[in-house]
Amino acid sequence: MAFAELGIEMEELDLRNYFNAKADLQSALSNYGLMWAAGGNTFALRWAMNKSGLDTLLPNLLQTSDLVYGGFSAGACVLSPTLKGIHLADEPEKIPATELRWEGLGLIDFCIAPHYRSNHPESPAMENVIAYYKTHNIKYKTLHDGEAIRINQGKTELVGHPTP
Repeated sequence: MAFAELGIEMEELDLRNYFNAKADLQSALSNYGLMWAAGGNTFALRWAMNKSGLDTLLPNLLQTSDLVYGGFSAGACVLSPTLKGIHLADEPEKIPATELRWEGLGLIDFCIAPHYRSNHPESPAMENVIAYYKTHNIKYKTLHDGEAIRINQGKTELVGHPTP
């Protein structure tokens, strides 16, 4: 469902505009109650979060302000403790090796396999991602398109309905 249909006004905040400008980003984020991170390449998003300082701002903002974070695909995966495994679906080589980060933000204690058995081009790759998680004893959750993980006061639950 589109945000506008829910009565939510959205404004794009491009992290590239805040590279090496962490204080400006913190000021900009103070104007918002919701941050939605779109999908794409998990490694590119993690890189942009680091270059802008969002990776260090976000944990504190989620604890001390009314900011709510949501994300689709890469926007959810980046919250994990590690990005290992998701490299089988995304392309870490798109980021210069000297700036590639394998650690996620660590805001959740499990990894996410998005688009699991869904009608999405990355869906088949998720089987390899899950096999990697199992082989390496990495805690994970699968998400079908249309599902979400809600974390509220330390309680994690799966919500939504998978789309075919």
